[in-house]
Amino acid sequence: MIGFTVGGGLWGATYQQVFPKVCKIADYGATVIPNLWGINHWLFIFAFTAFVLGLFTFFRVKEL
Repeated sequence: MIGFTVGGGLWGATYQQVFPKVCKIADYGATVIPNLWGINHWLFIFAFTAFVLGLFTFFRVKEL
């Protein structure tokens, strides 16, 4: 509980200085992952689906 309180206090104390800098760094506007990576959206959909199905199969085989 002390950690939550201290963390919240630090966040509140540094918010005005930190938040604008973070917003400038992370401002990509309205974009999606395929545009950020410079790939076709269908390739991303296929790769993401294959990854999720692979994880599902892995967890089923390992019984996790």
